[in-house]
Amino acid sequence: MTPAFSAPVGVVVVGGGIAGLAVCEALRERDADVPVTLVCAEPHLPYDRVRLSEILVTGESAETLRLRPPEWYEDHGVGLLLGRRVAALRPEERVVELDDGGALPYARVVLATGSNALMPPISGIELEHVHAFRGPEDCSAIRAAASSARRA
Repeated sequence: MTPAFSAPVGVVVVGGGIAGLAVCEALRERDADVPVTLVCAEPHLPYDRVRLSEILVTGESAETLRLRPPEWYEDHGVGLLLGRRVAALRPEERVVELDDGGALPYARVVLATGSNALMPPISGIELEHVHAFRGPEDCSAIRAAASSARRA
């Protein structure tokens, strides 16, 4: 039996990107009282992924890309589960199963998970010095590698 997560039944939004946040905003415009929980696989508040190249160049904090400040979520009654992945959906039970074994009940669920970085099947792609460009951590890794690289 999966342990239950103590959250009110309402809307669970899976995906902490622009689309997931837009769903939360739209829900709040329509209903200020329905419980909303945003499940984000990344450990960051939703941010503007399109602007990642800015922090790659400047070295600024990923916080500069946030779409909403931390207080917005509390002020709008949006629960946050950062750094958590959904392991399974059990629609017959209306439960989202989390990667840590927790279970999140829902009345409605929205999947706004986006995509993963496409790493083409080419020789050498798995090597240590090859980096995806998908999130703030990738910017840090690329900047660190570039600081001692002779070529790219």
